[in-house]
Amino acid sequence: MDEIDRKEAELIAREAELHRQEAALRRASDAPATAAVDELADRRLKAREEELAAREAKLKKDESLAASAATRQEALLQKLAQRETTIEDRLKELEDRDQALRLKEAQLEAEFEVREQRLEAREKEGAELAEQLKSREGALGLYVAQLQDEFDRRESDWWEKQLGTKQPAA
Repeated sequence: MDEIDRKEAELIAREAELHRQEAALRRASDAPATAAVDELADRRLKAREEELAAREAKLKKDESLAASAATRQEALLQKLAQRETTIEDRLKELEDRDQALRLKEAQLEAEFEVREQRLEAREKEGAELAEQLKSREGALGLYVAQLQDEFDRRESDWWEKQLGTKQPAA
């Protein structure tokens, strides 16, 4: 029995050694699998981190572009407001000029009408004076003719008295 006990102890020892070796083998075979799993997980984590970094970079770029666009939009709005102000000022200036031109035109038209009325009055007065002159010339001509007749008559009377005969009218 001693021998059986000894063989049994040897068998138990071998069995324990076998279990140890199996466990070591399992650990060894599990270690590369765990390492492969860890490596895969690391790659996935790195890929996610890179994707996240790319998204953050794109987000920053988009935010920068949006801020730039907002700044440009604000600058354009300011330019537009300045142009509107300039246009309004020019429009007011043009309206003032137009009003001044209309006033000047009305003044010139009034002056023209006054001058025209004066000219018409002078023409009327000139026509009246011409008519008076014509009338006076006619009257003067008639008066001169009467005087001429009177001189001729007196001269003939004088000659008659001087000569005692009638003188033919010359």
